[in-house]
Amino acid sequence: MYMHVNLLGKRKNNENYKHTQRTTMVMVTVATSGIGLAFAKELEKQNKPAVLVARNAAKLKAVSDKLTNQHGVLTRYIAADLSTRDGVNNV
Repeated sequence: MYMHVNLLGKRKNNENYKHTQRTTMVMVTVATSGIGLAFAKELEKQNKPAVLVARNAAKLKAVSDKLTNQHGVLTRYIAADLSTRDGVNNV
């Protein structure tokens, strides 16, 4: 799944700002293990920004931080259980 996101950040003086450029990101589900993790790693090697989705927030943060630090590519994560309606709605 491809999705467009608007990037948010902070200026050096800590004022919030919004980038006007849109970025296409790939959403990877079950990104903390197995095929999902392998796919996320491959995207990062190709410098493709990704949104990682899985149930365990702590594991997601660890995977996201590691991939971002290794390759310097924008990675975001969303903790959600996609087997539930609420989880799908949160994504």
